[in-house]
Amino acid sequence: MKQKWMLFGCVCLVVVTTTACGKKATESGQLQAAVSSENYVKVIETPLNQPVFEVKSVRADWVNGFINIAITSKSGSMLQVNGIAEKDFKTGRLFGDAFRLVYLPGGFVAACTSSEKHVNYLQLLQKPDQTWLLSLQGKVFCESSHLEFDLQVGFDQPERSFVAPNH
Repeated sequence: MKQKWMLFGCVCLVVVTTTACGKKATESGQLQAAVSSENYVKVIETPLNQPVFEVKSVRADWVNGFINIAITSKSGSMLQVNGIAEKDFKTGRLFGDAFRLVYLPGGFVAACTSSEKHVNYLQLLQKPDQTWLLSLQGKVFCESSHLEFDLQVGFDQPERSFVAPNH
């Protein structure tokens, strides 16, 4: 009889441990999915093509009253959102005339800029932990192609800095 209870106890222990480990793995997977889903960049090229842009890093700088955000891909290309005025750096929506969208494909290809400011817009959201979430939709003309960007990235609150011009 004692062996039956020991066997029953071992089975219960295995079931509880397996359940707890499964729950932990599920929570870990959900957390990883939430983190990776925060940063995404979707690129559509015309003629229809969808180049891959895997986010490697996101960096924001606050220099001389303007905020610049650089999103670097694992392949070396970079998308920049430049010139957001300090007064506009708050939770809300900005249209293309309030920032400059620049795409650097990498290699020896020249930087590509957006001339279609009326179709570009971004949404900034400051989260409770003082980090930021940037959502952007925009178009860039690059070497006889139009690239459309749809992205969402998170970044840390940048520190203010002032750089004196060289004379």
